[in-house]
Amino acid sequence: MFAYPNIKPDVFNPREVYEAKLLIAHFLNRIDRPCTPDQLLDIATGDGIIDYFLYCETISQMLNSGMLQEREIEGEVYYELTEDGKQGADDFKRIIPKSVRDRFFDSGLRVFSQQKNERLTKVEISKGDLGWNVDCTLTDSGVRLMRLNMLADSEDLADYMKYSMIEDPSTLYSTVIDPLLGGEENTECDERSLDVSICDFGTDCEVACDFIKDEKKLMSLSLFAPDHEQAELIGRAMSKGLDDIYKSVFELLTK
Repeated sequence: MFAYPNIKPDVFNPREVYEAKLLIAHFLNRIDRPCTPDQLLDIATGDGIIDYFLYCETISQMLNSGMLQEREIEGEVYYELTEDGKQGADDFKRIIPKSVRDRFFDSGLRVFSQQKNERLTKVEISKGDLGWNVDCTLTDSGVRLMRLNMLADSEDLADYMKYSMIEDPSTLYSTVIDPLLGGEENTECDERSLDVSICDFGTDCEVACDFIKDEKKLMSLSLFAPDHEQAELIGRAMSKGLDDIYKSVFELLTK
């Protein structure tokens, strides 16, 4: 068991190595999964919970003392608690206030969620004749869901759109697909139907359409459907107009 002298019950953000040890050990024990060094660094210091230099010293001591160990999984190094580290985490967790423990845990969930979103969301920015094109592709477990290209009139706006796309891809996808599958009529669009293309790839179908305003292509949208029947349903909804969807997506990405 690890002994930590002079620990005060009113500790908030860690100021000493032994305080940081307790917090990190408690988090790893509670999350019950190994973390890469980069993940743990981001979790501990990204929200200002532990000072960077204090964190580095803490990790070094935890590794040297046997509280923490490195384990290689599929070629990547991870940190995980040893049995001694787990015992210390359980014995001393109440010394760190619950609010701080919860804040650290929430920071971990945000980091894991963000990294998952980045794996599911590929976003590229390119300069075009009319502005910056922000091209986003969403996948889930290897299945293509959507490709969305938005026009931004500045590089700063394009960067912000990219950040928003990665931050919450689920809401972005719902903003597009829900009104199309809901079959809501768009009464504000032009009477003419938009040109919609459907390509059947065997494993899925791609439904694609452009949103053009004042001779400027503001958005290109491709949705992937599991079969031709659903693709036809999405295509008919798209052809009625994308005004409302464009407005909703633009507001979501720029709020």
